[in-house]
Amino acid sequence: MLVAWNLTRACNLACGHCYLDALRRGQKSRSELGTVEACEVIEQIAALAPAAMLVLSGGEPLLRRDLDTLVQHAATRGLAPVIGTNGTLLDEPRARQLKTAGAAGVGVSLDSAAPSFHDGLRGVPGAWRAARRGIRAARSAGMAVSLQATLFEENCNDLCALADIAESLGALALNFFFLVCTGRGVTQTDLTPAQYEETLACIIR
Repeated sequence: MLVAWNLTRACNLACGHCYLDALRRGQKSRSELGTVEACEVIEQIAALAPAAMLVLSGGEPLLRRDLDTLVQHAATRGLAPVIGTNGTLLDEPRARQLKTAGAAGVGVSLDSAAPSFHDGLRGVPGAWRAARRGIRAARSAGMAVSLQATLFEENCNDLCALADIAESLGALALNFFFLVCTGRGVTQTDLTPAQYEETLACIIR
């Protein structure tokens, strides 16, 4: 039903919890697939999982110059391509391009109702404000938007405020993720078992 694919390790942010240990902008992993290879993978996915949602993520997928080509290829093969992004590089013209290429929507990371926590986690001042701007651009272009938040001790009490933000921005969904302690994520603290239980109960409520 859903396939998530990290297209690139390149990223314009420096998130302290990145399980992929993404590379900064301008760097490129030698193992990254080229356009032709990536299109071949898309065809395999379409054959194995017809009509699946294909989440194209990273790193930051908007740094791939062939993203529109990959989105279009996925859409013409009957998949529902969605862009998993930090939102900071998404403006209205770029959102319209992705919509025209066949993107069904975007998933944007927004980890807190407080800009200071989000910016600190993402390693770049202004990332929270830029993500919100990207969300509004996607909605203006007629794209479905979901918000994603990774939960830590510092923001697990933010759930209601994040839900309010998601509703105010017209988000289709609000997805909560728990820390994956790999990559740069090994440096981050995880929730205790009791905090997991409390947080899950709050999400259900």
